[in-house]
Amino acid sequence: GKRAVSGPLFVSGFDVAADADRAFNEWYDSVHIPDALGIQGFLSSRRYVRGGDFENTFGPRYLNIFELSSKQQFESGWDSDYRRASSEDFNRWGPSLSNGHVGFYLPYGE
Repeated sequence: GKRAVSGPLFVSGFDVAADADRAFNEWYDSVHIPDALGIQGFLSSRRYVRGGDFENTFGPRYLNIFELSSKQQFESGWDSDYRRASSEDFNRWGPSLSNGHVGFYLPYGE
């Protein structure tokens, strides 16, 4: 069976312009996720796409969840030249992205 996620999460989400959707998702899967998993503290990644058109839907089309080892490891990895280089590569897609959200989440009650 699958193990439950027990540590903190880094979550990002966004919409992608139709004319860039395929190229962006190919790049995200083949370049960005492997780069992100090279950042200290990042353990795994799972991507989701919004399923269905629900009334009052406000969230981004794509949701990306990264499991982290600890808050301290995340903070150390986030403050690294490696992460900054990965972010610079990501930022080139900025004109094709909208409705962006990012966040660091701890397990509720901790």
